[in-house]
Amino acid sequence: MMQGGSTTDTECRPVTDVAQTWRTQRLSFEIARVGRVSVTADPRSAAPETVGPRADVPLTDSACGSAGSARAQDPSASTGVGADVRRVISTERAREDLALPGEVVLIPALGPVIPTSAPVIPTVEELEDGSILAIDAPAPEGPEPVDPEDPSEPPSAIDPAEPAAPGEEPDGAGPEPVERDDRKWLRTQQVLQAVWGPGVITGSGALIASDRTWFEPAVAIMREADVVGTARTDEDVDLVEIARAAARETGQVAVVHVHDGVLDVLPTGTDPRVPHLQALPARATRWPGMCPLTGVDELLPCRAEGGPDGEDDIRARLAFDARRALAVGLLGCGVCHGRGRTDDGRGNDVDVPLTLALSLGQIPRITLRTGETIEIDALADIYAAGEPF
Repeated sequence: MMQGGSTTDTECRPVTDVAQTWRTQRLSFEIARVGRVSVTADPRSAAPETVGPRADVPLTDSACGSAGSARAQDPSASTGVGADVRRVISTERAREDLALPGEVVLIPALGPVIPTSAPVIPTVEELEDGSILAIDAPAPEGPEPVDPEDPSEPPSAIDPAEPAAPGEEPDGAGPEPVERDDRKWLRTQQVLQAVWGPGVITGSGALIASDRTWFEPAVAIMREADVVGTARTDEDVDLVEIARAAARETGQVAVVHVHDGVLDVLPTGTDPRVPHLQALPARATRWPGMCPLTGVDELLPCRAEGGPDGEDDIRARLAFDARRALAVGLLGCGVCHGRGRTDDGRGNDVDVPLTLALSLGQIPRITLRTGETIEIDALADIYAAGEPF
């Protein structure tokens, strides 16, 4: 892959340990009267005294190359993709600790990421201002032409008016259609509906890679009495049980419980890769709402990845544009607000101009915890009738 025209070491491919991401991920949420909060149990930020040769976790979530390679010895070396982890950690350490008014539980809201059945041809167009517009050009549509002079040639599409007999599958038939609700990768509304109730305050949130290469939507819940500061009338409100029930109902793999200065990851049992983590020292800080992709508290826009040179470079740009759209849609951005940018807001040109971010309903691909980017059907296409996302 390339970033802004520079070549990345193609001999080194990051390999992500999914279990490790649950330890090093960042939690971000916003709840009324509490504000924007960032929480991490990464020892490099949550417990700086553990940093060093005997640190509990490696310097980054993934390592590349052979055991003796320079990159393996220094896995923080930039690959041109994602945020600078060293700067993220430095920023987190510099923030002041925030005492939360009570326990918080985050429920992921990521539905199944189903690859699109419509092949796409990634292309880019360089605009006059120097920005790159990444485009998913659809593959040629329509069935193969049928020779009208040859009646023996069957049509390439199945006539829905003549279904196959029970127990039979017509030649060339595709997989069974997926119900519309089951195709929703964004399940925030379903999770909110599942946790809504007396004594519970809800908020938006996200689970974030330490290097900002993936983002997952989430819902945060707290006790109303903790948030409002009134006399406790909701002692019987069990946030963990509410969150677990909602996670099971909406197909989530775990919930994350933040309480008493520690963090627990409580799996639902649907994904064996998710570890059961208890009492990890955690640190909460105020997130000032800067760029969610850089992870630093500066009024500087993120740098676009990829470019117009070659298929890998184009796909890197497409993945970046989708990741930026997801980050801005979930967390907002106090720097660019998802707008197209050719400068840093102070009249200084940026190296790689940014285009207008897509809405959540338009996102055509998602990067997963594994590092894999999946091309998907945009929600706007699935819910063309205007149903809520």
